[in-house]
Amino acid sequence: MGEKYAALFILYNPSNEELLNIVKVSSFYDIIYVYNNSESKEGYEKILTSKNIQYFGSGKNNGLSIAYNTILKQAFDDEVSWLSLYDQDSIVSESMILHMIRFSQNIDDENIACLAPYIQYGNEKIDDLETREISWTINSGQMLNVKNILKKNIHYDENLFLDRVDKDFCKQIELAGMKIIQVSGAVLKQKLGENYNGYSVHSPIRNYYIQKNRLYYNYKYYGTFIGTIISLAQTFNHFIYI
Repeated sequence: MGEKYAALFILYNPSNEELLNIVKVSSFYDIIYVYNNSESKEGYEKILTSKNIQYFGSGKNNGLSIAYNTILKQAFDDEVSWLSLYDQDSIVSESMILHMIRFSQNIDDENIACLAPYIQYGNEKIDDLETREISWTINSGQMLNVKNILKKNIHYDENLFLDRVDKDFCKQIELAGMKIIQVSGAVLKQKLGENYNGYSVHSPIRNYYIQKNRLYYNYKYYGTFIGTIISLAQTFNHFIYI
């Protein structure tokens, strides 16, 4: 039996264009998990008609960590080998998917927890596309080795709703002695908030959660004293560009 591939898209009031993008890539995966964080899914099923799509959600916004843990467990139960994570606004290309899948089929390393593409924001140029080990990557585009991750009891911290979810997960991978490999030639185009003078600008409520989760993460891994110093420095740097 060959390896089974699945992808997870987390929805929050998506546009029809974003839903159609899911349909376009559905044929590359054995299963498409759709976790709906919107209050309703009215009209979604009329567009997401692929037979391999499975729906999840509770009619409210549960954030990222609960959604990821729910689908990670479901993927294990479905005997999925590799689970790809995507934001609804990720621009997922056939080329990126094939680069990731082909790479996964040619590795035999139980210490690899995750594969990651290069991330391209807007029209920025990416010069270096070598395959290499990295310490952190954003959630979207990750291809998780389901069995390796759960064997090490790595899960998403449900105290984190949105921000720092990726940092925390990658930190757990590092502490477990596992690897994140960035794959040569795999590029995911991604959006990042509003842009001002080259910096991402978020809403006031988003900035609140960025600071709250940053403090939680720093305390968790560095303790109260050092965590406070790190948080103050990061907060100062963050608010310069708001």
